[in-house]
Amino acid sequence: MKIAAVRFIKALVALLVALLLLHTSLLILSGLSLRNAYKELRQAGRPIGAADIIPPPVPAGENAAPLYTSAFALLDAKTIGEEPLFSRLAQAARDFSGEPESEEKQAALEQLLGLEDVARALEMIEQASARPKCNFNLQYDQGAALLFPHVNGMLKISRILAARTKLEARRREGDRAWSAVETNLRMADALRDEPALISALVRIAIFQAALTSAREAADLAAPDDQTAARLMARLATADDPAPYVLAMDGERILMGEWAFNHVRTQKFFDCLGMEGEACNWKMQLYNLLIGYRPARQADQATYLRAMGEVAQRAARPYWESPVEPDREWDRAMPWYGAISRLILPALGQSRIRAATLQAEVRITRAGLAMIRYKTAQGRYPATLDELVPAFLDEIPRDPFTGEPLVYRPEGDGFVLYSLGQNQQDDGGTAESPDNRDTKTFDIVWRRAR
Repeated sequence: MKIAAVRFIKALVALLVALLLLHTSLLILSGLSLRNAYKELRQAGRPIGAADIIPPPVPAGENAAPLYTSAFALLDAKTIGEEPLFSRLAQAARDFSGEPESEEKQAALEQLLGLEDVARALEMIEQASARPKCNFNLQYDQGAALLFPHVNGMLKISRILAARTKLEARRREGDRAWSAVETNLRMADALRDEPALISALVRIAIFQAALTSAREAADLAAPDDQTAARLMARLATADDPAPYVLAMDGERILMGEWAFNHVRTQKFFDCLGMEGEACNWKMQLYNLLIGYRPARQADQATYLRAMGEVAQRAARPYWESPVEPDREWDRAMPWYGAISRLILPALGQSRIRAATLQAEVRITRAGLAMIRYKTAQGRYPATLDELVPAFLDEIPRDPFTGEPLVYRPEGDGFVLYSLGQNQQDDGGTAESPDNRDTKTFDIVWRRAR
């Protein structure tokens, strides 16, 4: 009996020693992997700390943020019935944009735009957009708890400005229509230096609203040559991938790193929306999964490499690596990558949205160049080549394919399009509810005259 006990104790000690050696080896290897991941980021020229990406303070007289905030507050403070004026105005803008032929919806929008408080708020927005810099002084150290109180107001204003563009164009008030477009474009760029994915996506949405309204306005009240040239110069900033690259680096540093540092705290689970009893048992389960340091370090190294690749891809044209990365990285995630699976954003879809904006920008710039060409020559060009170099520096390429945008004269007008996400020529078919799910549509500007 004693011999058996001694053997058992020896075996147990041997097992514990083996486990300790295994743990030590895993700890060393995972730590080395994490250090190498940071080294790879530095070698690739990627920022490492928050100080590398957080925008610097802006002098009060140059900062557009206080004016934007004041305009939002003014519209929120007023009510129509029990509804905030801001919400009512944004809904009226949406209704009119969805059905611009409706006299009732046009009248409702005109009535709200005619209110003194609305006129004053929109004047403040225009003044803000003319300022050279914008910094909303966000609390970037909050990680996943970081709030973006300004983005909802900016989205509403963008919708209002887009509707105002269409309204003024229908009245043949071209100067006012194009002034609203320029204000919308400048407001989008106010988010350029915010190192957060949500800011980049909101910036894309504002640009897209401005571009859509600009193309519709051009069909009703074409811009003069000087205005078109000014708009084309402004649109060049929207084609730049740098803000999207910054957002990917910001997502890694401000959100991902925060998550790995706070993964065993209540604050982390609060940010996941876990509350009460559910939070308690889920918290214990996650603590078991992610409490083991070697697994956590290896998971963090995988996450850093994935996000580093995201930033590098974001800086390159979409057509160079068109496969959606979500599936690739999901397969590459280790079985113990609990944290990475929780916090990796929808990277593929974000990248597609950025490429879609680039396509819309290039279509709009080329279309405006053709309008300028027609003003000078009395006709649209037979090919895009005729626009270079007098109206465009180079033939615009489809960001989804790397080939020139598809263009052809059509009747008295033209059709100009990108092949879009499916990278297939659908003949200039625009997006609609019927083809939205199948992606069998192009990104199109079809001009009748």
